[in-house]
Amino acid sequence: MLNQLVLSVADVQNTTISNIVVVTGSFVLLLALLKKLCVECNC
Repeated sequence: MLNQLVLSVADVQNTTISNIVVVTGSFVLLLALLKKLCVECNC
């Protein structure tokens, strides 16, 4: 019972961490694309 609880808590933390990583990665990618566009357009 307790073991399952620990496992589910760890699972929730894992998904939260991977969600944060995905969001951060997308954000960085978006920033990089915007920067690239700005350099190409000389704005």
